[in-house]
Amino acid sequence: MKSKFFSVCLFITVLLILVSCSNVDSDNYSDTYDPVNPVIYLEAGAKSGTGLKDAPYGDVPQALEKAKELSLLGAEHITFNFRAGDYTLTECLNLNGADFGSTSLEFICEDEDMAVIGAWLPVTGFTETEVNGVRAWVADMPKLNGESVYSYQFFSSDYERLERPRYPEEGYLVNEFATNENFDKLHCDEIEYKEGDAFDYAFYFYEGDIPENLTRIEDMQMCMFHYWNDERLNVKSIDYNNNLLSFSQRTLMNFREWDGSGARYYIDNVFEYLNSPGEVYNDRATGKLYYIPAENEKIDECKIYASTTDILLIIDGMNGSAEKNSVEMKNIGFVGSDWKPMVRWASQAASDLPAAVTIFNSSYMKFEDCSFDHIGNYAIEIQTKVNNVTFDHCSVSDIGAGGFRITGTNVVPVTEDVPHDIVITDCTVSEYGRVYRCAVGILLKYAYDCTISHNNIFDGYYTAVSVGWSWGYGDHATSGITVEKNHIYDIGQGILTDLGGIYTLGIQPGTVIRGNLIHDIADYEDGYGGFACYNDEGSTGIVVENNIGYNTTGPVYTCNFGEDLVIRNNIFAFGRLGGVSSNRQEEGISFVFERNIVINDYNPIYRVNYDDNTWTDDSNLLWDYTLGQQLISYNKSFDELSEPLIEYFKETNRNTLTNNGLYKNAVIADPMFVDVFNYDFTLTDSSPAKDIGFNPIDMSDVGPRN
Repeated sequence: MKSKFFSVCLFITVLLILVSCSNVDSDNYSDTYDPVNPVIYLEAGAKSGTGLKDAPYGDVPQALEKAKELSLLGAEHITFNFRAGDYTLTECLNLNGADFGSTSLEFICEDEDMAVIGAWLPVTGFTETEVNGVRAWVADMPKLNGESVYSYQFFSSDYERLERPRYPEEGYLVNEFATNENFDKLHCDEIEYKEGDAFDYAFYFYEGDIPENLTRIEDMQMCMFHYWNDERLNVKSIDYNNNLLSFSQRTLMNFREWDGSGARYYIDNVFEYLNSPGEVYNDRATGKLYYIPAENEKIDECKIYASTTDILLIIDGMNGSAEKNSVEMKNIGFVGSDWKPMVRWASQAASDLPAAVTIFNSSYMKFEDCSFDHIGNYAIEIQTKVNNVTFDHCSVSDIGAGGFRITGTNVVPVTEDVPHDIVITDCTVSEYGRVYRCAVGILLKYAYDCTISHNNIFDGYYTAVSVGWSWGYGDHATSGITVEKNHIYDIGQGILTDLGGIYTLGIQPGTVIRGNLIHDIADYEDGYGGFACYNDEGSTGIVVENNIGYNTTGPVYTCNFGEDLVIRNNIFAFGRLGGVSSNRQEEGISFVFERNIVINDYNPIYRVNYDDNTWTDDSNLLWDYTLGQQLISYNKSFDELSEPLIEYFKETNRNTLTNNGLYKNAVIADPMFVDVFNYDFTLTDSSPAKDIGFNPIDMSDVGPRN
């Protein structure tokens, strides 16, 4: 009897041990992974996986935790093998050298479609309602940690950006008065700005401009466009007795335009103006999302994506070598990060905003065939102590701010703190500035020996490529930057001033702007700017060659002031204010302009004053398709000149410029392009360009290859 009882107990004990071992294995399958080069598998929607091929993870943070275990156990290279699909993320991912040591990480999706990591949650379950007298749908916002999510940007089920309601619904208002810190009324025309003035926290609006029935005021934002900047300030109060609009933050630009006039603005997220298809309103107090549907939409099929976290991925302290990248990503997408308003100094190029993907203290990485879409702020930022990072054939689109930002630090003499050997090649950056209009497509502040080449950059409201971040001739860590073979177009779009397709600042020896195709650049119609290539304050030691620029609202090429600039073998065409200009008179010569082709059609060739001696020209081919040999160079567009003055200039202008030292060895002749008015700048065999030593420019490989 005792023997039988003992046998039963022994059987139960062995069974419990086996079950216990099974449970340990299900929690820690480390012994079933390759100990040196393990592969962690992921499949969107998978439940309770182990990361093995037949039981993939469905959750990216869970896969990262497993990778940390494997790294501690001695793994040298860990591969995250994703199946294509959507992976939801509600908190920031962190790749930290403290967790992975010398273990290298590879994130790859080998499917034809992409693995997409999204910082958004679906809103479903809509019901019918009415808002502001129109048909609307309403649903509860999803919850995180027991609280309703409050989002600032939303997307349709087709990933189209949805708009928040604004007032006025089209166009802009213009403020009447700026204010100082004591709220004394001062008309904009009467303000003489001095350093230290503080017209900062409020402005006066015109009587009747802002309706008096507005509610939910503290969830509104005032959006203003002025100078080269736009600002989003949280509305604090509206004083209708004094027509005073006050804000929780200060302005950068004193609520006025560059010429002292009132600035354009509108008010965003106004519940009372929620009335047009495609608009959404997130009611903070009730946790409801209101949506105005189109006529053909079906309520039971409605799904709206609400952004959650504003930062998707931080990489810190991941260091590799020339033989082994620390991080590689291929065919991975990042989408949906939010743009939560922050207390910030509204800086130029929105350069103080966070980025969805941020890299610190790291080296030797490659992102290939990756995408960064529907992002609230900047898409990617490279901070200090980062080097040898490549972005190859990546896509950035529908971005609240800009695409790539290399921030770095201005350390002179240069140390390893300054980013270097960053390559952005064969990428596309489009639809940027959707929330912050002043953001830049690719912004490089402080870095050296970097390459920005063969990219498509288009549909932005401010500069496409900006290099350098030092105004004037002070110490500058930036040098040796190559901006080459990029296709840049549809930039500015009439919103801001003082912008360019390619823009530079400061002393940066070895920087080359070469072989780029830049066109359709437009500044605000009452502003200034809109250049294809713009060497701004202190630009020094830069070569601009073999570029084609055309259709600009300002001169196609301009230099504000600088030194040791060489502008050669370019084609500059159809600038409303001329082909080339220099803005500030200095003692020395800012740039040498040689062997270029400059053409226009009844507008200035050069934008110059008669006594301008800040640059020299030599052996350029010049032509006006209306005026021919009687071409005119002057500091105004023809729209600003009377007909008698134009007739006078036809006879005198060329001789005056020649006597003043310009038009040296110039050839005044039709360049004989193949189809100039359809922007085919291929030179025919009979072109006189050979007479100035011009080398034909090959644009067949401009933009992304393959």
